[in-house]
Amino acid sequence: MKPLILLIPGTQAKEHRLLHGLVKAFCHYFGVDLFGDHILTDLKTYLQQNTSFEVLVFPWSQGISDIFSVKSAAQALAHIIKENKSRPEIVLFGKSLGGRVAELAAKYADYQPNISKLLYVATPHSAKHGDFPKTIERVNIYSSADNYVRFANIILYFNFTKTDLHGAQNIVIPNVRHSMFNKNIHVTWQNRKVVLFEVYKKIILK
Repeated sequence: MKPLILLIPGTQAKEHRLLHGLVKAFCHYFGVDLFGDHILTDLKTYLQQNTSFEVLVFPWSQGISDIFSVKSAAQALAHIIKENKSRPEIVLFGKSLGGRVAELAAKYADYQPNISKLLYVATPHSAKHGDFPKTIERVNIYSSADNYVRFANIILYFNFTKTDLHGAQNIVIPNVRHSMFNKNIHVTWQNRKVVLFEVYKKIILK
């Protein structure tokens, strides 16, 4: 049985006919795609072609409410994790608020031993995090150019300062706005130019 990567997308901007102009302006300012920000199919294809992992995208309602959306999605994801306990390895990859879903799912799955890594990509963080087992390597990938994460930190968690994550490996990718983390663009990493999906692959395989 192959090892497994679970891709957990973030929230998606919803179009409303009466508020279209306002939503469009909001998305432009914060670097969020009006359509398709939740799509990770290109990354799924890349990882399937360039690693030995099976790759699945976890669908969820993609709301922002911790009680009505995030926690219920995390419980559903934990069920999938438990169903795959015979896999040699599971990697959780959470984009934006999908990182919060992945984090809670690992907890609800009792930090199942075959969960090897949790990647947070452009994920808003609470200023306080509970204890996390050292058996699961956590990697927090973000950019100072991503003003949407700073905004989400304040709105969701009243966190005015925190973008890095205590106890995790923090990786800063310069000049990448929020939705660009979904795309295989050229970025600077470890003082060289590389495509972004290759960065993700190397971190997963490390």
